[in-house]
Amino acid sequence: MLYCLSRSADVQDAVYRETATVLADSKGHVTPDSLQRLHYIRACVKETFRCTGSMLSEKILVFFIKCTDLFSKYSFAVADGLQ
Repeated sequence: MLYCLSRSADVQDAVYRETATVLADSKGHVTPDSLQRLHYIRACVKETFRCTGSMLSEKILVFFIKCTDLFSKYSFAVADGLQ
């Protein structure tokens, strides 16, 4: 997905804006609810799956599920001023 993002500056900007908005609304905390609100990023993941084929897609999906489980168990905060 990072390679796909690197190919398009406007998509990078949209991902950054969405992430910044969601994190600002949740006061810098990454929660299951904030992850559910990342609609554009979810669309980027799905498009990456479509473009790269199922083998890579399955590995990314497993990683994404593990991260979601991790965020569900713990509360993470993003420090002010991080870019």
